Amino acid sequence: MKKKLIIFSSVTIALISAGMAIFFLFVRQEPVYIAVAAPLSGARRAEGEAMLRGISLYLNEANQKGGIDGRRIRLRSFNDKNRPRDAGIVASEIAENKDILIVLGHFRSEASITAGRFYRKNGIPAITASASANPVTSGNDWYFRIISDNELQGSFIAGYISKSLNKNSASIIFTDDSYGTTLAKSFEKTARDLSLNIERKWKFQPEMSDELKSDELKRIAAELRAMEDPGIIFMAVHGDHAPEIISSLKFPGTDYSIIGTDSFATPSFIRGFNKYPQEQTKPGYFTDGIYAVSPFLMDIANEKAHTFRQKFIRKYKEEPSWVAACYYDAAMLAVEAIRRSGVHGKENIRRDRREIREFMASMNTMDDAVKGVTGYIYFDKNGDMKSPFSSVVFYQDNKLFPAYSQYQMGHSVGNDALRKVLASEIIMLKDKTMNRTDVVYTGIDVGEISNLNVRQGTYTADFQVWFRYKGGVNVADIKFMNAVGSVRLEHPVVNKSKDNITVQSYHVKADFKNNFDFRAYPFDDQDIRISFRHASHTRDKLIYIPGTPDGKVTNLNPLSGWNIKNMRFYQYIITTASTPGSRDFSAPQNDIHYSQFNAAIRIQREGYDVILRNFLPVLLMALALHMVYFIPYEQYGIRVWVIMFSLAANSFCHHRLLSDIETAYWSITEYAIFTVYGLLCLSVIISIIIFSLSRGKKIVKIKQIDRAGKVLHFLIVLTAATGTWLWVRSLRF
Repeated sequence: MKKKLIIFSSVTIALISAGMAIFFLFVRQEPVYIAVAAPLSGARRAEGEAMLRGISLYLNEANQKGGIDGRRIRLRSFNDKNRPRDAGIVASEIAENKDILIVLGHFRSEASITAGRFYRKNGIPAITASASANPVTSGNDWYFRIISDNELQGSFIAGYISKSLNKNSASIIFTDDSYGTTLAKSFEKTARDLSLNIERKWKFQPEMSDELKSDELKRIAAELRAMEDPGIIFMAVHGDHAPEIISSLKFPGTDYSIIGTDSFATPSFIRGFNKYPQEQTKPGYFTDGIYAVSPFLMDIANEKAHTFRQKFIRKYKEEPSWVAACYYDAAMLAVEAIRRSGVHGKENIRRDRREIREFMASMNTMDDAVKGVTGYIYFDKNGDMKSPFSSVVFYQDNKLFPAYSQYQMGHSVGNDALRKVLASEIIMLKDKTMNRTDVVYTGIDVGEISNLNVRQGTYTADFQVWFRYKGGVNVADIKFMNAVGSVRLEHPVVNKSKDNITVQSYHVKADFKNNFDFRAYPFDDQDIRISFRHASHTRDKLIYIPGTPDGKVTNLNPLSGWNIKNMRFYQYIITTASTPGSRDFSAPQNDIHYSQFNAAIRIQREGYDVILRNFLPVLLMALALHMVYFIPYEQYGIRVWVIMFSLAANSFCHHRLLSDIETAYWSITEYAIFTVYGLLCLSVIISIIIFSLSRGKKIVKIKQIDRAGKVLHFLIVLTAATGTWLWVRSLRF
């Protein structure tokens, strides 16, 4: 009895210990809470939704990888309605919360400034990826920003107008708030330094009633129309205010040049024109030719951005805006700050918040940076991103396109700085140097694909490659990455220029090679690719951008045995390693990045003959091996004959498959063939067992073994068929 009691006590203690361990590991692991304050209603609701989508996408990825030290990350959303007063109420509510560690937002500068006072007072770190007015972070060591501030943005726009657009005069329209005034002041200061004449300035109060504001905006537009030459119009206004001004300026015979801030590159800006009949009749009527600055541009972003874009489109079925991309990075930074600083739980919430803030404040060098889709994130003494990035875009048919000249943060320019400034190769703003990157719009018009050898992955392509660019870029000096031999662009078929924009087209007929993917064979789709990069210009000097949309290919001759589905154009970053100036191959390597343009024609196997030729024998063999279990055990020789015949037939099919395609991996067909090998092994094992039992006349057991063989055979075939179907779907869709 005593022994049983000891055993019972030991088992009870073990169970209690295991339960407590499970409780502390899984139940006691409280979530980590992050807040987002965004305009979830009103005129800027689209930007609020973009903020939520970018943040949620990253947090879902982080949670799938285990969260933060096993703790899930939860997001709490607050609607600030894009108004300072409501932002203050939201900030107060967040401050009273005892489990929120960090805040992402607010979208608008004025809302961020108001909320920032509560965050500083209560010790809550905040990250904005949209509020660009300098007072958001200046004097508030609890607020951090991962886009350019207005001082830099205004200066950059003035420099771009002078150096890239070659304008010598401008007029300014700005909102009389922290957002507009900081932009206008910075723009005007840099304009004076660059001898860019300011013709006129207008300001208006954004918080006035709609009726008064409408009258004021119409007055500004009327005065501007009365001017003989206002120069380029710089509009430092919010995206929902701009449409009324622009629509008043646009009428037959006018051709104003307009450039806006990052607010022009938001969904709300475009939607503001939808109410006008002219825009409904001709999309882009008001916006065509307008320039804007964007904190992020997918076409010229890094390799992480392309992965982000694919994930975003897969989840939300639309292209990500700069708002979504920047707040994806804000969420990434928040999670990384929480992870590296350590979290202790509700009872230490104030210490947790302080340590998160101190960690972000210590991120002041490239070595401490977090690499996001918008670039490397680290901060200066004001909590502003040290390497801000701004892209210039223009509207065409209601869509944003990269401008031909982009400027990116660079390093020392050497002794020829004056020459580069005069040649518009660099823009120097205070202590920052921005180097020019040429954008080349590119396209390929394929005339014919011939000599397709799928097994060797070779084909002959006859096509026209064209380039549209600005300036004196040597576009013909390219290297085809998958050409079988050397291919050079000799004489352009088309070579024309207008307004400093050049269009060149070259005819090419050459052999190319591609590594085809046979994992889904014979259900496979294949890509016929043509890929090239510039021979000498790295990605910081030149970026290729597809100049035509993806679509169906209708002008190609049919390919025997294949259906031509569509054609895609895209560019990505190709990286090579180099040890410049050294023949010592053990020396440290520097990565060199190039922009590579790709055209891919997607082809799909036509008809069912290849599928039947590969899978019909497999199905017949699987059926024959299943029939083995219905053959009476006394007729053992017939069983052996069926098994041997199936083995020979399966081996023949396997040999023929290996002669058709040559790969280092298994295809779906080969998995099916190995499934038959597995069924053969099962049949042999079952037959041997039955043969042994037949000597003892154990009829009942023989029938049981046969039934077990039938069930196992069916389950193996069902599992293989289901797996094949799922695999084909994953590979093709």
